[in-house]
Amino acid sequence: MPPFDIHLVQTGDYLVPTLRGPLPGERGAWNLFVLPGKIWQEAGDRGYSRASLPFSLQEKNSNCTHNGMMSFLFRGDGAVSYLAYQVSSETCYYYQADMWGLMKLDYFPGPVADEEAVVAGFEREISSRMPTRPIRQLEVDYPGIESVQFSSTRALDPEHVTLYGFVIDGVNYLGGCQTRHGPYPFCDMLVLPSYSLAKSLFVGLGLMRLERKWPGAARESIAGLVESCARNGNWEDVTLADLADMTTGNFQSADYEVDESSSHFSDFNAATLHRDKIELACDHFPRRAAPGSRWVYHSSDSYIASSAFDNYLARQSGEQSDFFADILLADIWRPLGLSPTSEFPLRTQDSLAKAYAYNGLSFLADDIAKLSNFLNAGRGRVNSQSIFDEALFEAAMQRSNEIRGIDTSLATYRYSTGFWGLTTGMCEKEMRYAFMSGYGGINVALFPNGSSYYVFSDNKQFDLQAPAMISHRIRSFCDPHFTSPLPASN
Repeated sequence: MPPFDIHLVQTGDYLVPTLRGPLPGERGAWNLFVLPGKIWQEAGDRGYSRASLPFSLQEKNSNCTHNGMMSFLFRGDGAVSYLAYQVSSETCYYYQADMWGLMKLDYFPGPVADEEAVVAGFEREISSRMPTRPIRQLEVDYPGIESVQFSSTRALDPEHVTLYGFVIDGVNYLGGCQTRHGPYPFCDMLVLPSYSLAKSLFVGLGLMRLERKWPGAARESIAGLVESCARNGNWEDVTLADLADMTTGNFQSADYEVDESSSHFSDFNAATLHRDKIELACDHFPRRAAPGSRWVYHSSDSYIASSAFDNYLARQSGEQSDFFADILLADIWRPLGLSPTSEFPLRTQDSLAKAYAYNGLSFLADDIAKLSNFLNAGRGRVNSQSIFDEALFEAAMQRSNEIRGIDTSLATYRYSTGFWGLTTGMCEKEMRYAFMSGYGGINVALFPNGSSYYVFSDNKQFDLQAPAMISHRIRSFCDPHFTSPLPASN
C-alpha cells in the first residue's frame, strides 16, 4: 500500500475525501483513489469513532484496477489507530492478487478548505443517482425473468465478474460486487476501468459533439491538425471521421489485432510523454489502403484523435484548450450528473497532460448506468435537446437505415464512430444494436428495446447473447418503439 495524505470531511455518517481522483505524489506502480465511506461508533469504543473507506489501486499508465477497503479508529484529540487495508477483487485480466496489511497513521483534526463545497457536491451526487435496485428485484418487477442469467453463462464466470447491471425504465438493477472474501460493502463506490470504452465515450461521442457544434469538423484533415502526423505524407487525406471509424488506411496487417498485439503497440502504450506517444502513433504504420475503406483496430488512432480534438478546439476558441474538460466534461459528464471519479482521465506525465482517449477513464456503476440510458433510451438528449450530430449518432447507435458502419474482420460485427454494432438474430427484420467493449471482459450493450446491460469482468470472455435474450423477453426487440423515463439532468 503506497503512503498517502488526504483531507476528509464528515456529513452525516459519511466520510468524504476532498479529492476523488488519483492522489498526487509518487506511489510506485500505482495511482491511488480514495472514495467516500462511513463513520460510526460501537459500544466499548471509549470515545473513538470507526471509519471505513473504499479505495482503488490503479496501475500507472494503465487501467488495471484493484479495489479494496481501509479502516481505522480515531478520536477528536488526534489519537488514531493503525490503518488496516485489504484488497480482494480487481478488474484486471493479467494481474489478480489479494493484498492486505497495516500502516502507521497520523491524524490531524482541523478545518478543511472548501468543506462546504465538498459536502454540497457529495450530497448533490447522492441525490442525483439513478434509482437502484438489487438485480434479483428484476424477477419481482418482471415475473418470469431469471436474473442469474445476466452473470452466469457459458462465457461468463461469476468468479471473474466485478459487477454487472441492467438498466430499464429508468432503474439501474445492480448485481455482482462479490470479492474472493465476501461481498464488497460499498458497491456504489467501486471504481471501474474503461479500457476501450474510452474509444466510444471519448473519441466517438467527442466527434459527434464536435460535428454538432461545428459542422464539417469530422472531415478535417489529421495532417492539418496534428503536426507530428504531417511529416510522412500518410495523413493528409485521413479525417477525424476516419480516426473514429479506425479506417485510416495506415497499418501493417489487416488481420484482427495483429498490429495491436505487436511490439510497436507495447512501446506506444508504455510511453508516458506526449512527444513519444504521438510520434509512435503517427510515424509507424505505412499506407496500405484508401482512407475509409478498410477497418483495422488501432488504439494509437484514438490517441491521435485526442490531440486533434485539442488542436481543433484551440483553433475555434483562439486559446489553449483541453477537449475532455471543455467538451466532454462540460457538455455531457456534468449535465448527466456523473460522479467526480469520472472526471480524471489518464494523461501523459508531462506538462501537456494529454488525455489518452484509448483507455484510462474511470467510472462508478451509476455513471455507466446514466451514460448507457442517456445514449439508448434518452437518444443522446440533455434537457430534452439533442447534443450530437444526428447522422453520426444514429449510425453509431445502429438506428440509421442508410449507414450501419463499416464491416470489421470479426464476422457479423460492424464499427461506427467508436461503437460496435451487432445483429440480434431475434426478429424477422434485421435488428441491430450498438455496444461498447473494453479489454479483459468489459461490455456495455444498448439494446433495441431501450434497455441496457453492462458487465465488468476480467477472464477475457464476452457474452451478450444471454443478456440480450433476457431483455428481449422483457420487451421485444422486434418493435423498437419505446418510451423510458430518464433521471433528471443537473
